[in-house]
Amino acid sequence: MGAESKSSRLFRSLATGLFGVASFGRYLVLGVSGIVVDVVTFGVLIVLGVFPLLASVTGSFLGIVTNYVANALFNFKVRVRGSQAIRFIVVGVTGLAVAAGIFQLVMVVGAGAWWAKVISLGLVIPAQFLVNRHWSFR
Repeated sequence: MGAESKSSRLFRSLATGLFGVASFGRYLVLGVSGIVVDVVTFGVLIVLGVFPLLASVTGSFLGIVTNYVANALFNFKVRVRGSQAIRFIVVGVTGLAVAAGIFQLVMVVGAGAWWAKVISLGLVIPAQFLVNRHWSFR
């Protein structure tokens, strides 16, 4: 009982230290909702003939807004506030710029728009999670 109890406490302490009171699971689910908004917007704009980079940036921006509002209200349980919103948007726009650069680079080397989108999201989203968790919602 002693060793098991100590490891349970250690795991809980580490999880709380890394993820705080807000649920990591909710963060992931809400993040997926932002990705869905991003990718659906991207797909619709591509079908409508919008330039792929503009479609990608537009989808990403709408995903950022969706993620901030959802995380503020449902995960971190805070009111939508200017200071947090600004930090979240700074992280989002920085990620958007990095993702746009990666997107364009992948397109230049000959991959299609969908591969460019998947690769850019796969590289940027984990970094944004870490920064938002430790800075935007502090």
